[in-house]
Amino acid sequence: VFLLPFASASRLLLGAAWSPVALLVAFTGWLAIGQLLPGRTDHHGLQLGLTMVAVALLLLGLASRGWRRGIAFAGLPIGLSIWIGLETAPVIATWFAALGLVWCRRGGDLAQQAAAAAAIAWLVCLAALVGATPPAHWLVPACDALSVVPMTGLALIAAGFGLLHVLQRWALTPALRVGCAGLCGAVVALAFLLAYPGCIRGYGLSLEPLVEEHWL
Repeated sequence: VFLLPFASASRLLLGAAWSPVALLVAFTGWLAIGQLLPGRTDHHGLQLGLTMVAVALLLLGLASRGWRRGIAFAGLPIGLSIWIGLETAPVIATWFAALGLVWCRRGGDLAQQAAAAAAIAWLVCLAALVGATPPAHWLVPACDALSVVPMTGLALIAAGFGLLHVLQRWALTPALRVGCAGLCGAVVALAFLLAYPGCIRGYGLSLEPLVEEHWL
């Protein structure tokens, strides 16, 4: 699950001649050895596999017009990865940020595809939240697990890219698109921080100083 999309992404980025070298790095590097060992019962390997599928779909969608809708359907592995755990949240944020930068350069329907990917991921998380969480916890914010917190983030991302798709009819140059993207990104980040400031402050948890300093 991890190596097949990794191989596709490597071939797109490096070319056929260098893709075996990238696979060799994946086979021997600490990431694959540590998280994907046979018999290792842990969720990180599955998360890495899902996020790598999302990366491969992004690169395929950018490289080929025929694969463009694959960018939107990358929301499926993104949503499943969030359901498993939020350790890959920085990778997912980077995924959307990279797509936003490419939109700033190219324009086109990339913002629409990004909004669709965030919306699909939101729907996957909604199904997981309703199906696997007691109703009493549906609206309880949890910063380190599937809850309304990451779902709010996905909804804001979808709304931000949807707005960019509308604004691009006036933002005809890369510089104007960069300005629009920066403004939308700042508004989305501010809205999230205002909605869930406790995720930055830790909700006032009383923990041992050693735990706060060296773990959190």
